[in-house]
Amino acid sequence: MVAKLSPLLWAALVFVAKPALADNVTYQQYSASSAEWKRGFVFALAQYHTTINLAERPPYPTTRAFQRCLSGASDAILQQQVETYVARNPSSLTEPMVVVVVKTLHDMCRAEIEKGG
Repeated sequence: MVAKLSPLLWAALVFVAKPALADNVTYQQYSASSAEWKRGFVFALAQYHTTINLAERPPYPTTRAFQRCLSGASDAILQQQVETYVARNPSSLTEPMVVVVVKTLHDMCRAEIEKGG
């Protein structure tokens, strides 16, 4: 199962894959992929958002907000949230999937992010 890989491994995968995928994976390609691949893609980006961002200053309020918000979210729930976001925001069909997933995560976690540290 996707969730069994360590968060550090997911973060490393995203650091390597994110630049190459950002401009290449469209919603059409994403939607044609296997459920496992879609869950892994979304889960990896979620894990990336829960790791400390060195560009953010301590106490890392945005990172901590994502950690609180996403702590209980399974890969399947995250994938469903992306589908829901796309259905509500049809303009996202033309955006790179990395952007769509990041917008979904921000939408999901807006309340925690607005609370701050």
